[in-house]
Amino acid sequence: MHISKNSATQIVEEISKLVKQNINLMDETGHIIASRDKSRIGDFHYGAYKIISENLEEYYIDEDDLSKGIKKGINLPLELDGEIVGVIGMTGGYEEVITSGKLLKKDDGNSFDGESCKL
Repeated sequence: MHISKNSATQIVEEISKLVKQNINLMDETGHIIASRDKSRIGDFHYGAYKIISENLEEYYIDEDDLSKGIKKGINLPLELDGEIVGVIGMTGGYEEVITSGKLLKKDDGNSFDGESCKL
C-alpha cells in the first residue's frame, strides 16, 4: 500500500499536537512526504532507508550530520498487514524521544486512506 501525502500530512499534524519534537513521515522509498519542518519534504531520509532495507523495529540516529541532512532522533516503521509501508521519525535526543516513540508504537493503529496502519 502507498501512503498518500494527504494522509501523511494529517498524521504528522495529529502527532504534532501531542509532542513538541519535529515529526517526519517517510514513504516506502525513504523520502520525506510530510513533516512539521516543511523544508525537509522531498528529502531522502537515511533512518527511514535503514528501517525499510533492513526490516528494523526501531532505528535511532545519535548525532546530527548536517552534510548528509541527518538529524538525531528515533525512527519507527509503519506497517500494514505485516509489510513496512513507511517510517515515522521524531527528531531529538534519545531521552527526549524514546518515551513518545514507545507510546506511538503502542497505538493500535493509524488510518491511512481508510486502512489501519501500525507503528
